[in-house]
Amino acid sequence: MARGDLTDQKWVIIGPFLPPERGRWDRPAKDNRRFLNGILHVLQTGCPWRNMHERSGKWNFVYVRFRRWAEQDVWDALLQTLGDLTLTDDWQHMVDVP
Repeated sequence: MARGDLTDQKWVIIGPFLPPERGRWDRPAKDNRRFLNGILHVLQTGCPWRNMHERSGKWNFVYVRFRRWAEQDVWDALLQTLGDLTLTDDWQHMVDVP
């Protein structure tokens, strides 16, 4: 686990909210945790998607998954649930999806 990556404790809470992904030819896709760490790195640092750490996978795959989850309202459901569990304050966190 690298600096800034989700801890095991946080992953236990967040992981179940992320939909399972399927890769090409119906093979299991890469780990959601790895992709989420890449997404969070981009959102925390403000770096371009192309400059994200390679350990999170290819930038375009991570971006596509970020957009897919946005279209499926995964982010809204996750933030709502974390707020309901009082694990976050609504005014402190925001995901801006173009």
